[in-house]
Amino acid sequence: MTPTPLHRAVTIVCAIVAAAAVGTQFLLVVAEKLGEGQGVFAGIWQLMAYFTNWSNLCVAVVATAAAFRLSPGLGGPRAVLLVLPSIIVVSLSYNLLLRDTMSEVSPLREVVRMAMHDVTPPLFLALFLTAPHPQLTWRDAAWALPLPLTYAVYSLTRGLSEGWFPYWFLDLTKLSMPDFLRNVVLFIAGLYILGLIVVAVDRALAFRRARA
Repeated sequence: MTPTPLHRAVTIVCAIVAAAAVGTQFLLVVAEKLGEGQGVFAGIWQLMAYFTNWSNLCVAVVATAAAFRLSPGLGGPRAVLLVLPSIIVVSLSYNLLLRDTMSEVSPLREVVRMAMHDVTPPLFLALFLTAPHPQLTWRDAAWALPLPLTYAVYSLTRGLSEGWFPYWFLDLTKLSMPDFLRNVVLFIAGLYILGLIVVAVDRALAFRRARA
C-alpha cells in the first residue's frame, strides 16, 4: 500500500515540529543548567524525568524515520502504535490534570510546552489516520505497553532514590502505596485500551476505504 501525498506531507510536518520542540527543549534546559554551574548531563537528567519528553522524542524519531523512509520498522505501523497512545495520554493528562498547576515560563518555553502538548499529539494522530489501512492486528495492541511500562519502572526507581516524583498522581511521597498502584494500573490499562482503539480505527478505516 502506497502512502498518499497527504500522508507524506503530514508525516514531514510532524517530524519537523516534534524534532524542533524536542531540540529546543533540550537546548533551553541544558543552557539553564550550564548557567547554574552544572553540566550537560544535569540537563539530560532533568529532561528524562518527564513522560512528555520521552513521548515527544519517540514521536520525533518515528515520524522522521517514516518521513524520510530511514527504516521500515522504526517508521512502520507498529512503531506508530508504540507511541500514539502515549502521546495522546500526554496531551490529555496535561490539558485535564496538569495545565493549571504549571508555573509561568518564558515565551519561548511556553511555545515549546504548547508544541509538545497541543501540536505534536494531533499531528501524530493525523499521521496515523492518513496512513494506508489496514496495517495492524488485534495482537498488535500490546505494542502500546512497552513505552509506559518502561517509564513507570524508571520513574519509580528514580523517585525512590531521589525522593521526588515529577507527577502528583504518581508521587509516592504524597500517595499511599495502594493509591499509587491503582494509578499505575489505570495508567497502563488506559494506554492498552487506547492501543485497542487504535487497532479498531485502523480496521474500520480499511473497511470504509474498501467499500468506497
